[in-house]
Amino acid sequence: MNKTFKSANFLGQLGLLLLLSVLCFPGPHGKWFTPFERLEFQLRDLKFRIRGPQKPSGNIAVVAIDDASLKELAQGQWPLRRDITALIIDQVFRLGAENMGIDILFPDQNLDHPKSNSILAAVLKKHSARIALARTPDLTPIPLFSEAVGTMGFVSVFKQWDGLVREVDFFAQMDEKPVPSLPLAVVATRLQKSPQELVQKQGGPIAYLGPRETLPYFSAWELLKLDPASFSPETLPLRGKSVLLGVTATGAYDQIATPFGPVVDGVEVQATVAEQILEGKIPVENNLPVWFTVLGVSLCLLLLVQQLKTSWVIAVLLMSLIGYASMDLLAFSQGFFAPTLLFYLNTLLIGILTLASRFYETTQQKKFLKDAFSKYLAPDVIKILLNQPQSLTLGGERKEITTLFCDLRNFTSISERLEPAQLTQLLNEVFTVLTDVIFKYQGTVDKYIGDALMAFFGAPLEQPDHALRACLAAQEMVREIRKKQSYFKSKYGVDLNLGVGINTGIAHVGNMGSEQRFNYSVLGDSVNIAARVESCTKEYGTTILTTQATLDAISQEARKKLAHRSVAQTLLKGKSASIELFEISEISVSE
Repeated sequence: MNKTFKSANFLGQLGLLLLLSVLCFPGPHGKWFTPFERLEFQLRDLKFRIRGPQKPSGNIAVVAIDDASLKELAQGQWPLRRDITALIIDQVFRLGAENMGIDILFPDQNLDHPKSNSILAAVLKKHSARIALARTPDLTPIPLFSEAVGTMGFVSVFKQWDGLVREVDFFAQMDEKPVPSLPLAVVATRLQKSPQELVQKQGGPIAYLGPRETLPYFSAWELLKLDPASFSPETLPLRGKSVLLGVTATGAYDQIATPFGPVVDGVEVQATVAEQILEGKIPVENNLPVWFTVLGVSLCLLLLVQQLKTSWVIAVLLMSLIGYASMDLLAFSQGFFAPTLLFYLNTLLIGILTLASRFYETTQQKKFLKDAFSKYLAPDVIKILLNQPQSLTLGGERKEITTLFCDLRNFTSISERLEPAQLTQLLNEVFTVLTDVIFKYQGTVDKYIGDALMAFFGAPLEQPDHALRACLAAQEMVREIRKKQSYFKSKYGVDLNLGVGINTGIAHVGNMGSEQRFNYSVLGDSVNIAARVESCTKEYGTTILTTQATLDAISQEARKKLAHRSVAQTLLKGKSASIELFEISEISVSE
């Protein structure tokens, strides 16, 4: 049964582990998320917060049309006149910018200030080789601007189920052709490479550097106040930077939530993507290899814990989690965004199911022990065994014990006088009295044989004074039966007397029988001697007889209180050497 339970438990854990692994199988980059994929993204958010902010390269900067810029340049109203936008663009390049991406849409004519359109178009054309304009799938700059520049990139972002932006598309199919994202177009313009040379995949995770304004920020208004002539070429504020120009003024743009916070400027998200492309730090995922590796490690871990003790299971699982988490965070900080949730889930699954099965197995073992021993062990001994099952060697062992045999005198004549039902009832009452006494001294009832009872002391628990316990139990057994003589006489019409034989020696102790049925018993020459000694009580007209081996096993101090005398030197049946028999009085010296 134990092996069957362990096999079933292992197969059950294996099945659940494989099912969980299938549910966590990584899908392609896209817009659909299962509950486990959502947990994976939330775990990645946690990794960002644990990793903390990282220092940007300084090659990408944000020029923000912030609250101060709107207040000073447009009395707080959006949109800006386009000639003012043209001033900002021109000033950015005068202050040393390498190139620029404009995260502002110009989908229509500015009818209030028609001349401003041509002014902006002129500035765009002036810097056309270094500018990328923004577009969306639905909105494109008016031809006046798109023809002046020619390079465009889309700026649409995908908010996931919880409103966070975690991933980005590098390419989108628009107007029947692939269009790069604005950050990719900016970097491609800077490096004078095609977008396809820089990025070969459709999309991926955004490697956020930190919370809002982690990247270098410059207020458009503050830049307009600077005089480029006052700087040397080496000290220009925007020297060598790729700039993303966008709106950050309150109420003039969509607030974007990231793992670092609920409010991040959309232009900074674009700048962050440009940073990771320019610095060659596009996160690596390798989803399938990691999934197969985690599955293999999890299977090995499952096999390992089956062989370990419970305390080691907990230690191994904790060490596995701590070790894996450390490697996971280190890899994450280096841009390795692998799906690692599966390992944590598998480890927790293995831990919970293994500990739960061990708890169930322990509970069942205790129930088994309680059921198996409740009929022939004292209740307090059973409690000790349940708390210390290691005290019991189920396979059997050799150890010193004291064996006690007890039977009723003149049982043949008694059985002839009583009906079978009466005889059974009498034996039940007598054995109940005798068993209670044995249990009182924490002895073990081995078996009932007709009118005889066999018990032993010193197993399954260690009892250094097992010999003394057996003698004291024998005395009390005799006294208890004599106290009830009048009761048995009036009810059954019989006089009851006992004969008790005791011997101490080495015996084999353990569960004996078959897998279907067994008995916790003792075997050995010392046991046979105890049975022969009990038979001698009739021959010598005594009630309790024992041997020198039993007396030698009792301490000198205790032996003084045990009234005893030598009865005879006799040769027991089946033995070649004689032994000395001692009678023990049913009354102790102290009494």
